[in-house]
Amino acid sequence: MTPDEIAQAILTEDVARIQKVKGIGLKTAQRVIIDLKGKVSKMELGTENIFSSNNRNRFDALNALVSLGFDKKSAEKVLDKIDTGTQTVEELIKEALRLL
Repeated sequence: MTPDEIAQAILTEDVARIQKVKGIGLKTAQRVIIDLKGKVSKMELGTENIFSSNNRNRFDALNALVSLGFDKKSAEKVLDKIDTGTQTVEELIKEALRLL
C-alpha cells in the first residue's frame, strides 16, 4: 500500500483494507485506526497532502543532509527557505549545501 492508501484507509476507517497488510489482524487494524486517525487528519491540510512527492523529496533531502553531518534544525531552516515545489532531491541538496 502507498502512504496515500494507508492514510485514506485510516481516515475512512477501512479495517478490512488495513488487515490486508501482512501480520495485521482485526484488533491491530482497529488499534491503528484509533491511534492514528486524529494524526492523519491533521497531516492532510487542504489539498496539499503530506505524502506528496514534494514533501517526500524534502524529507529525503533533509535525511541526506543530516547523514552528511549537518544539524537537523539548521538543515530544516535552510530547506524552509528553498522552494521545494518542483525540485528533485538532488537539486534540493545542492541548493541547501550552497546555503549552509
